[in-house]
Amino acid sequence: MQGYVRPLRRPIRRSLGALSGLLALGCQSPGSGTADWSSRDSAGVSVVSNHPRSLSKGCATLSSTSQQAFRGADGRNGAAPALIDVRGGVVLNDNRVVILDAGGRQLLFYSADGQFERVVGRPGRGPGEFVQPTWLGRGGRDTLFVWDGSQSRLSVFDPMGTLLLSNPVDGPLGPPAIAGQFADGSFLSVPGSMAFFPPGQEVVRLSEAYGRFDLSSGRTTPVAEGRSEESAVGAHGRYSVPFGKEDMAVVSGDALVVGDTEYPAVRYYDLGGRLRRVVAWVSEPIPVTAQDQLADASYTAAEFPRFAPPPDAVAADFRPRFSSLVVDRVGWLWVRRFAGGWEPPASWLLIDPQGVLRCEVAAPARLRVLEIGDTYLLGLERDEAGEEKLVRFSLARASLKPPPP
Repeated sequence: MQGYVRPLRRPIRRSLGALSGLLALGCQSPGSGTADWSSRDSAGVSVVSNHPRSLSKGCATLSSTSQQAFRGADGRNGAAPALIDVRGGVVLNDNRVVILDAGGRQLLFYSADGQFERVVGRPGRGPGEFVQPTWLGRGGRDTLFVWDGSQSRLSVFDPMGTLLLSNPVDGPLGPPAIAGQFADGSFLSVPGSMAFFPPGQEVVRLSEAYGRFDLSSGRTTPVAEGRSEESAVGAHGRYSVPFGKEDMAVVSGDALVVGDTEYPAVRYYDLGGRLRRVVAWVSEPIPVTAQDQLADASYTAAEFPRFAPPPDAVAADFRPRFSSLVVDRVGWLWVRRFAGGWEPPASWLLIDPQGVLRCEVAAPARLRVLEIGDTYLLGLERDEAGEEKLVRFSLARASLKPPPP
């Protein structure tokens, strides 16, 4: 029995079945004597295969400790609200920092030196108010965008926090969620609610659609398709499969990057929905052990108790190949290797705009990356007591020659 699939107004140009061959092509082990990467054309799609003999550590370096911290009330910032469920953070051109505090349903503004300035927004359904904000974005001239999933509404603010626009979003892709902005000003629309899971199926992954929302016309058109997270239906209802696979999507300029954590590869689509590039790297499959399952259950119960799977949950056989995708402000793709639980350190693969894997960067295990600029990394830390704070690390980049054509 098939699960519910969100309807599309026009077909996706290349099916997931057709992609499997390209992914296999990109993930093949190289022969002896090959370079660290290779590129070839396959039916009009550029396939970049990365297979370095060893990963360099030199293309980017994070400072060993954070250079700045942004907190709630702590004596120094006595007027600042406590940070509860931070969903986003951005650094403005004048080095001020804006935080999306979903727990307080508000935006928090901090000066360049870390001093709390003011609150923008509050709980409610009126203009500039939020019920369930889930995404904060920064556009040209430091325009701020906030997506409220409960109201399916996109709010637009100027750099000082003045509300410019409050716009409801809906379209042919079903209940949406905004999760990024393309170079032309349109927005990435991702599935915003869990689809129906038919009873009786053990493990399922449903088809999902990623779209492009145009604010001026209010229309959403499909760009690419993917698959939902791996879920199961048991005696206690639906749950996410431990170590289950899922698709992730991020914006990279005028392209949509989609990766299935089952494979060490990502694919790039243009805004018309055409597959343009597949980028793959070497990552051997790692079986999930009984010890892995115990560690994951402990981690999930502590960090996400509401979403902990039942004791008899069926785990995946192999670990995902990665756990996060981030595109920085200069167009590099950061891919976090899957580690699981509290395993330190976090290891990020850096892929340049040509699709070449340049190096590996280590970051703190408990750091959730929110934004990466040319010279900084902004992330969220949460201590064992659950207190949240935003931290900014200095980021140094090496001067690298572009790969030959």
